Parts: sequence; C-alpha cells; structure tokens
Amino acid sequence: MRWWWTALALVLVVVGCGGDDDDSSDAALVVDAAPVDATPIDAAPGLAFTTPTHDYGSTTPGSLLGFQWQLSNSGAVTTGAVTVVLSGPDAQDFNFGFNSCNTMTLAPGATCNMAVRFAPQVGRPLGTKTAFLDATAAGPGGSARATMTGTVVMPPVLITMPSSIPPVQVQVGQSGPQFDIVARNQSTTVTVSALSFSVSGMSAEFPQDTPLANGCVAGQSLAPGGSCNLRFHFAPTSLGIRQATVNFFGTTPAGAVAAMALLQGEGT
Repeated sequence: MRWWWTALALVLVVVGCGGDDDDSSDAALVVDAAPVDATPIDAAPGLAFTTPTHDYGSTTPGSLLGFQWQLSNSGAVTTGAVTVVLSGPDAQDFNFGFNSCNTMTLAPGATCNMAVRFAPQVGRPLGTKTAFLDATAAGPGGSARATMTGTVVMPPVLITMPSSIPPVQVQVGQSGPQFDIVARNQSTTVTVSALSFSVSGMSAEFPQDTPLANGCVAGQSLAPGGSCNLRFHFAPTSLGIRQATVNFFGTTPAGAVAAMALLQGEGT
C-alpha cells in the first residue's frame, strides 16, 4: 500500500533545478483547498428571557393577572424551531394568553413574545405558587428558563354596600335624606362573628338613625351570605364637603376581617 500517495494528494510541491543559475527554474503545484467555514467552532444559539423572574403579586381564586415575556437569541447562529412550555409544581395556576415563539426560528439578535397569566382556579389552596417557562430550540439548540411566582389569597369576607355615598348638598342646619350602609358576609362557608362597628371622621354631621329592619347589633354573627345594616342622614353644621367613615370589624377562623364605607356630603 502506497501510504505516501495519500499525503501527496493533499499538497504536492514539485521543485525542479537546472544546470546553471541562469537556466534554473522552480515550479510549484498546490492542490486547491476546500472553502473554509468562518463560523467560530464554539458558536451556538444564546436563548435567554429578557426578564428571568417575575412575581405576579396577589390575586383571589377565579381572577387573573397578566405579564408579557420576551425570549431573545444573543448567540452567533440562528436557532432551530423554538418550543416554550409551562412547567413546575404549580404550572396549572398559569396559562398562556398568546405564544408567538412556538415553532419560530430566531436569528442572532431576534426576539419573540408571549403573554402568561397567573390564573388560580376556584378551590386551589391559598399561598405562594411557583412555575417555570422553559424554552428549547432544536438543532441548532439552546435552552432558557424563567421563574414565575404569584400568591393566592382569600377574597374579602366582609364587604359594605355601597362602599361610598355620593355627596349630597344640604343646607347648613337642615337634614338630608336617609341612607343605609349594609355590611355583608360574602363567604359561602365562613361565619363572621363578634361584629362591631364605629364611625370616624366628622361623625357628628352624619347622625345614626334606627334601621327599618335587620339592623346591625354589636357582637352579633353574620352567617355565610348574611348581612345587616346601619342607617344615617346628613346634617351639616358648616359649609363645604364633609366626610366620615363607617368601620365594621369581625372575626373568622382564619383571623380578623374588616370593611369600611365612606359617607360624604356638602353643606351649602
């Protein structure tokens, strides 16, 4: 086997020498080389989320909070087809609003966007939830991960209806119409006990009247869906906007609850 012939196939140099200096001649034969790939050997896609972590904050079961994420390629070559999925222990509490990244290829410096919503369903346990956005690209590859957190909180148990009274104009020294403030337990399972209430601010300008029925009594309990009411009227003693606040307090097995309503009027 002529192994040396293989070496000559790569580069062949032939040098010829004549009898004297004047007749000397040199000849060189170089075999053409294949084109050289200028891409660096370690070049690769550089997938990354521009925001690596985001806390959605707090929301109640059945509601949602949104955030828009951006994925970029900071590498030197174009990615293969991109896939972005939700993962992690609480992935079921998050969902896509839209996802423009799936199946895309990202050139160097290119980006794509997606919206992910924190949307815990009714019945989900309260507390902090964690999930991930996982992005991968097929040949050329690359991967990136972003972390999402959000907190599921109990909806307000005790509310007031209405939560504020539109200002009414009443002459100084006169009495305006009566209005009711209702305290309601909107829970379907929890009882509010040891109910109490007070009026702060310009309370003298909003005298309390006797309700026609179902008046609130200090110390009472409100069953799930239960309510009681307080009645007031506006009797200004001076000119201008006058305000007071009705405050309700109670307790539940999970802790204290409170609600308030704004009373306001204008003395003329």
